[in-house]
Amino acid sequence: MNTPVKEPEKKTNEEPVNETAFEVEEEKQIIVHCRCDSLDKYDSWIRIWKTTFLIDPVSEYKSDLLFAYNISFYPVWDLFPGNSSKKFTLVFGGLPKSCQIFDLIEVTDGTGAFESKGMIRNKEDIYNVVF
Repeated sequence: MNTPVKEPEKKTNEEPVNETAFEVEEEKQIIVHCRCDSLDKYDSWIRIWKTTFLIDPVSEYKSDLLFAYNISFYPVWDLFPGNSSKKFTLVFGGLPKSCQIFDLIEVTDGTGAFESKGMIRNKEDIYNVVF
């Protein structure tokens, strides 16, 4: 006597399974547009050190400077004509989500370092600073 074969029920997932899928954490970057105004009529020189950081004063987390546009890295200097403004952009790695206020600090071996304290965090992570 032949017994009919009962086919198993087909189970389907509501969402397709992608066995090669993996989670990617989106890299956040922080952009700081800077303007440095000349204090007098005399030419001077300007540069940025790679040891410039964004620092969360609560967690003490340091965000590294990744790129600098329209300004040279130390030890190279750019001419900064008197009675003018120099605009440049700095790109940093992300800060912790919990960070609400941070400082921009340039660590140098002398005086004249760029510094902006108490910068209030925004959703876009794009900032404008005048030195």
